[in-house]
Amino acid sequence: MVKKALAAASLALSAAEANPQQPIEFTAVFIKSPHGYVGFVEELPGVNSHGRTLDEAREMLGEVAVAVFDAERQRAQEMLAGKECVREPLTMAAQMRGGE
Repeated sequence: MVKKALAAASLALSAAEANPQQPIEFTAVFIKSPHGYVGFVEELPGVNSHGRTLDEAREMLGEVAVAVFDAERQRAQEMLAGKECVREPLTMAAQMRGGE
C-alpha cells in the first residue's frame, strides 16, 4: 500500500513537471497534542511531522514532503537509468472523502 501511494504521488509529480502551472493538491491533517501539533499528509503514508505551533508543523510537513518527493525522484531516475520508458501525465478525478 505504501509503495502504491508513493507511486501515485510520483506519477502526480511527473504530471506536475509536465505542467508546472497546475498545482498538485494533497490533504494535510494537523492534530493538537500536548506539545504542539502533529501533522501528516492523508494521501502519502510516512509523510508526517510535528511542531510547537501550527505554523511550525505546517512548515515542517512541507519540508518532509519535499524530501520524500526528491528521494522518490532520485530512486526513479536510478531505476530507469538506461531503460526505455514512457512518461506521461496521469489525471485522476478527486474522490469524495467520508461524509463529504
